[in-house]
Amino acid sequence: MGGSRQLAQDYLAAELGPGPRHSCVAAAYFAAAVPLVQVTLISAARRGRRRRRRPG
Repeated sequence: MGGSRQLAQDYLAAELGPGPRHSCVAAAYFAAAVPLVQVTLISAARRGRRRRRRPG
């Protein structure tokens, strides 16, 4: 039958399928989204700072 690790892996494969787990997919989305949001916020802050420096 195998050890408890093999039993757990077989259980997860039977319940969720052999693909990546939901937590792995969520971590990948998070890792891709954070830099995009940071770049957007930083560029918006820079644009706002440039507009304030110019006298009207």
